[in-house]
Amino acid sequence: MAKSALQRKREQVERDRIAMRSLPDSSYPFLHRPFFDWLKDNAENNWHIFYAEILAAGFDAPEFLDDSGPSSFDGAYEGGLTGTDEDPYAGYEGSIGRAESIVDHLLSSASLLALVIQEYKLEQLDDRIAEIENADLSDPDKRKGALADMVKMAKIREQLQKQTRLQGERDLKNSAWVGLRGAIRTQPKRQLSVHAQ
Repeated sequence: MAKSALQRKREQVERDRIAMRSLPDSSYPFLHRPFFDWLKDNAENNWHIFYAEILAAGFDAPEFLDDSGPSSFDGAYEGGLTGTDEDPYAGYEGSIGRAESIVDHLLSSASLLALVIQEYKLEQLDDRIAEIENADLSDPDKRKGALADMVKMAKIREQLQKQTRLQGERDLKNSAWVGLRGAIRTQPKRQLSVHAQ
């Protein structure tokens, strides 16, 4: 059976994560002041915007009160949820590693959620198209409306498929976290949108 786009994406994300895990962070030896301590004096530098965005998404914002490294909410991720014996946070050190891990997981989660939404919308559009195809369209007015709806749904479907293809191509190229273990590269902002226009 062929894999769905979501399954292929999950496998790609895991392969990329494993590959990145093996790379040492080139900046760590030069970071003398811990991130949590630096954040106390520099919280105005985009931190309040990040905090507001996280709250707007319905999540609790992380707190950096000490230099502890990353960990999952309930410990399940470290306990073998990944299906491997590898340390899921290998290469992430201290509070800066926790911040990097948060970014990495938010990007992966957003990308996968976009695929789930796209899969849902495509399935629902296919169901509506099938309903129209099987409907009694002997009435000219109903037929006209149904055909207009089918054309509109076909365009929406095409746009959703195109957006996902483009997003998949950009995920690794435009991510600010390509080479997460190295210095941050600033790239153009990408959108993880699955809105039909």
